[in-house]
Amino acid sequence: MKIGFFGDSYVDVFLHNALTNQRSWAFKLLEEFESPIISTGYSGSNQFHAIQEWKKFKQSNKDIDVAIWTFTWDNRLYNSWQLNQIIFSAAAEKRHNEIREVYKNTILNPDDPEMVNNLLSAHDLYQRYVYDQTQSEFLYSFMLKWILDLPNDNKNIKFIFIPNTELANSLSKEHFHTGVLLDFAFETLSNSESEAPEPMPVNCGRVGHINNANIDNFKNLISTIIKNYKSYENKIYKVDYDKFEIKK
Repeated sequence: MKIGFFGDSYVDVFLHNALTNQRSWAFKLLEEFESPIISTGYSGSNQFHAIQEWKKFKQSNKDIDVAIWTFTWDNRLYNSWQLNQIIFSAAAEKRHNEIREVYKNTILNPDDPEMVNNLLSAHDLYQRYVYDQTQSEFLYSFMLKWILDLPNDNKNIKFIFIPNTELANSLSKEHFHTGVLLDFAFETLSNSESEAPEPMPVNCGRVGHINNANIDNFKNLISTIIKNYKSYENKIYKVDYDKFEIKK
């Protein structure tokens, strides 16, 4: 079976595994189904980035049996220039010092020696002075609708949609019709764990932002849905948080 991931750090099969030498739930899912890595989420990215990755995948003429999407934070920034995206994504997860350390001895642009700091400042100033929640939610809702309509033209693929935020959970229910949508928010699970240092999104040190027990719990949940897809298809599945290791 071939599984593709489209989203952010919750389905990033590279970053957390590389940094910690541990396996995320998404990576363990690939192992269970003996799937190659076909596509991956990108930590700190916004929803349009995932859409662009889907388009690249479709143009590659590769095939998958299962597409797993996460719906990330609505206020994240997208940029088609990869370096800008790397820095904006780092800022979205509050990894400012980490990204400064990576590029501290590198002049990325001779005309702008302070490019990294300037991009980090641009991100933070946007969030503080430019971001408008009403407009952002309106545009974000259209992106979710675009994604949730994908099963219409990809009937050979099993789709599983996983909201990251309570906002995404609410908005996705308005547009959902085909596939499997989890009535769930990753941020709620992450924030409910005893290891949570502060509210998500943040570079919290947990592999895929959930603890080891919940890595297996969540992997097993998605595995069950895939194996019994017909029983879950075209339904909103309400996830029981009490089945996870959280603060009581």
